[in-house]
Amino acid sequence: MLMPLGGIFASEFTGNLNSGLSNSSTINGVAVVSPTASLATGTYSGSQTVTLTAAESHSIRYTLTGTDPTCSSGSVYSSSLTISSTTTLKAVSCYDTDDHVASSVSTYTYTISSSSSGSSSGGGGGSSVSYTLAAPTGGFIFKINNGDASTLSQNVTLTINGGTEAKKMVIVNGSNFTSVGQETYATTKQWTLSSGNGTKQVCAMFYNQAGYHSDPVCATIILGTAPTTSTTTQTNTGTTTTTTTTTSTSRIDQLISLTKLGERSDNVKELQQALKDKGFFPAGTAVTGYYGSVTASAVAKYKASLVSSNLTLGPITLDKPLSEMTTEELMSTLLRLIIALKSN
Repeated sequence: MLMPLGGIFASEFTGNLNSGLSNSSTINGVAVVSPTASLATGTYSGSQTVTLTAAESHSIRYTLTGTDPTCSSGSVYSSSLTISSTTTLKAVSCYDTDDHVASSVSTYTYTISSSSSGSSSGGGGGSSVSYTLAAPTGGFIFKINNGDASTLSQNVTLTINGGTEAKKMVIVNGSNFTSVGQETYATTKQWTLSSGNGTKQVCAMFYNQAGYHSDPVCATIILGTAPTTSTTTQTNTGTTTTTTTTTSTSRIDQLISLTKLGERSDNVKELQQALKDKGFFPAGTAVTGYYGSVTASAVAKYKASLVSSNLTLGPITLDKPLSEMTTEELMSTLLRLIIALKSN
């Protein structure tokens, strides 16, 4: 004879009836569902609040120890939970039947990043942000043109090491990170310096998965030809006289000092063009930006011209090497030489 059992007809049987039902099963017309947490599994910064729900369940039981709860064990859920450290939350839904039908167990794992004592308003519009991004061994690395002191081009290459935790970064000219968006972390980046000659500063901050960032990491480089200054102090009868002489470094000489054989860069390209303008670089050879044997030969010819063009020419003394003179200066020098020769 068949007897109704909670809406399910069953025949005589021996042994125990397994009342455990998985999600989407029904009992007495009610769907049996596992608890759903308001916060997904993941990594978070600081304490988090989590709520559990399971439609039409009689109760929810949970554990924070990693063990599976049952409808007769584990804590009874009554209000939201505060997760302040790395925790595995497990929960089960219980339904009001004679057998206390239970759902399958839901599992959520929360990793909570620890905070350090440092704080900053950088990039946060004045709000306090903890620095929890661990620096790599040897510290963060942020270089412009591999640490060169100066450059003649606004376009430079940044060399970056934000460590294994770095996922995002922010880079700025100067040090103001306000309203600057994050970008994917990379170990190198092409960058354009701000316009105008002088000392340029570029700064970066690195962000981990949880959104915490490092202290700003900065580097500087001089853009353009910087004048060199020498100061001589003389004392005469108790009076100190200071004479300051400013000398502009030759652009070609500076380019030569900034480049080397085998290099490919904007500095090399500018050097090739300058040598070509002076007649030392072969006229039919393209300006490629690569420092090879052709460029090395042109540099050697340029240096030789400086040695051979001493500052005397017969009966007159030159103000500068012939290779550095403009057309007007060459004509003036020639006129002086003619006058000096006629005088002799």
